[in-house]
Amino acid sequence: MKKNITINLCGRLFNIDEDAYQLLRTYTDSLRNYFKKQEGGDEIADDIEARIAELLDELKANGTEAITIEHIQTIIRRVGSPDEMDATDTNAAGDTDNGTAENAKEEPKKNQSLFTKRLYRNQEDMKLMGVLSGIATWLGVDAFVCRLAVVCFVLFSWMLSYGRAVWMAVLAYIVLAILMPAAETPEERLRMKGRQVNPKNLGEEMKTTMERASSVRKGGAGSLFTILFKVFGTLLRWFIYFVAVMIALSCLAALVFVVVFYFCPTLWNTSFFSSADFQSIVPDIQVPLIIFTIAGGITLLLTIYSIIHSLLNEFGLLEKMGYGQRIAILVVWCILFIISLITGTMCFANIAKNHDEWYQKMKIEWEEERRAENMHNGIYIQEHEWEFLSANGWEILNAEGCNDRFTAYGQYYVDGQENNRYLDCYDHRHRQRYRAERTDTLMPGRYKLTVAARANGNGAFIYTLIDGKKELLEIPATGNTGGSIWAEAKAKRDSLMNLGRSADGYTTSLAIVNDEKGFGWNRLVIAPIVIKETTAVKYGVTTDPKFTGKSWFGEWFSACDFVIEPVL
Repeated sequence: MKKNITINLCGRLFNIDEDAYQLLRTYTDSLRNYFKKQEGGDEIADDIEARIAELLDELKANGTEAITIEHIQTIIRRVGSPDEMDATDTNAAGDTDNGTAENAKEEPKKNQSLFTKRLYRNQEDMKLMGVLSGIATWLGVDAFVCRLAVVCFVLFSWMLSYGRAVWMAVLAYIVLAILMPAAETPEERLRMKGRQVNPKNLGEEMKTTMERASSVRKGGAGSLFTILFKVFGTLLRWFIYFVAVMIALSCLAALVFVVVFYFCPTLWNTSFFSSADFQSIVPDIQVPLIIFTIAGGITLLLTIYSIIHSLLNEFGLLEKMGYGQRIAILVVWCILFIISLITGTMCFANIAKNHDEWYQKMKIEWEEERRAENMHNGIYIQEHEWEFLSANGWEILNAEGCNDRFTAYGQYYVDGQENNRYLDCYDHRHRQRYRAERTDTLMPGRYKLTVAARANGNGAFIYTLIDGKKELLEIPATGNTGGSIWAEAKAKRDSLMNLGRSADGYTTSLAIVNDEKGFGWNRLVIAPIVIKETTAVKYGVTTDPKFTGKSWFGEWFSACDFVIEPVL
């Protein structure tokens, strides 16, 4: 019968035989005695004890209730003893023990296998979070190659206007930065490089770390640069956490939207989702949508869990995840993310296609409804034009070939009044049969009708219509430069300037419009208009050959400022 005792090794409790405990204690004491002569020896010994505790944990997880001396002997063979370490050093220096020397030479070859390495963030050679450097170490390539490949990928994606790939790369980096553990201890750095965790390698790694730290402390200006770079890296790391949280919350909101939209469609007051067109594709997207919801939900939960765990670890409120846990979460996250990406693309591509078809159909219906609401005298008139026409008493009597446009603005004949709207019609195929008319009631007397108008072809007229008798006056085809209004103002201004006098502001505005080239406006007058008794006088502008008796040959015409006034 053997006596068992309980020991505490690196914060973990183990049941161990008394003779196994004695062997373990002798072994750890010999390690501490061996390393105490070296700088940082206590830390090396602590790391080795942590490794032993991990191996004992493996035994405990496999169902071993009490650690025996055979178990300790196996662990010592795996970790290595100080004596073996000395022998290895001697043989590496040129001892006659060829077998050990050959084993030492073979180790680097074994270390090149991906299966002997673990994926860590490399904090010894990091520019941001050490993700790319860790992947490069795991693949056995230079970190510069990985960084250059990523930069080229982002640049080419940006040049090809494929922004989605860039965002996917950013998201992948953030996820890897959160889920990939950092190689912080010498043991983790050895595993990252694929080297065996034994006293010799631990000692070398610790010595290398101390030398690097010492060189940084002695770096002078380089040290200041390093400090600034670390501060920048820390700020950037917290920014990445912030972005990750925002992305996670945004995805969570989108997922909630999808769930509520699918299971509670009555909450959404939208025509498409309540339409028969959408309901027809529900059976096709039901299974992919459910899979997307489940996979996306678990992906989000894993992301949020990892972010919270990392943040709590930053504040020292929680121990960091184990390597196995991180890798397991990363693998599961990648699988679920790919599943949610595929199923989500299937669902939303189907919905988008159906929505486009529905929208085109509804657009026609909406246009018909809009036209019906804006029909006046059987003619469709846009709302902003109807406001102008009705406010000024205009009625559109004929609108054939007018392209649903009856007014314009922007080339008024007075400078500084470009926002004034006027009657206008354009059609490059000369199809306009336009007629706009207004009615005034006049008392007996003599009157004249004054109009500003222009056209780029023959066949446009202003007119008056009194008791069925019409009088026509053709608009000069001056186009959109020159015109009598501009010419008269320019001549008056130039005449006054020759006399050493200045023209009034209105005349000057007429003269300088369109860089002193005018916009083609002409002053037209129909006079006299003789009214013998109170009569309704109709007047307006038209290009209708049935009314004018002359064909229209232009593309556009404009008319404004219709004024009927008494003639003294």
